Amino acid sequence: MYIFGYDPGGNGNHGVAVLEVSDSLASVSIDFFTLETTQDVIDFFDTYRNSLGIGIDTLTRWCTGVSGWRPADHWLKKQYKSIQNSIMSPNSLFGSMSIGGMLIKKAYSQRSKVGLVSETHPKVIYFELTDNRYDWQNSKETMDSNLSSFIGLKVVTKTDHEFDAIISSFCVQQYLLGNWKNNLHELSLEEGDQYIDPFVESVYCWP
Repeated sequence: MYIFGYDPGGNGNHGVAVLEVSDSLASVSIDFFTLETTQDVIDFFDTYRNSLGIGIDTLTRWCTGVSGWRPADHWLKKQYKSIQNSIMSPNSLFGSMSIGGMLIKKAYSQRSKVGLVSETHPKVIYFELTDNRYDWQNSKETMDSNLSSFIGLKVVTKTDHEFDAIISSFCVQQYLLGNWKNNLHELSLEEGDQYIDPFVESVYCWP
């Protein structure tokens, strides 16, 4: 059984990860690559069956409020004030994240057996898990070592997109295991705002 992770980064910067897990959801193996296009990502994931879920670094749930801000975004900014600049308004995000991520969500939702779909935020989740800022360019060895400890498998990433894809798959694994109880998409909306769930419902799993 497999858990996918995906980090959209534009041409030549699409990070993918496939975490193989046992019946007890323990980590068995991990494959990860940086691909060229979203079509390459779709084709790559299509070679795997029995997917339990996917973690995507994108906006898996939208909101009709000011600047697209969602309760999850406000909660993260309040909770992690020292890195709140990592949490941007949805309307200000690059198209590669919002469009690429949604293309993969759509493709995943059309699989014959759809697993859990979760939004992820690799930069903030790394800070939550380590109390250290995300800085792959200057701290790659330390970050890879921490990530290896998280999933119980040795990883040596070639790009930060691979790192983000792997930690996204780990987030889903922890939610499925029941180790993480929070779903940030369940936070209450401001009066008059609405949630929009494109293609399939999703969660935003968090420790």
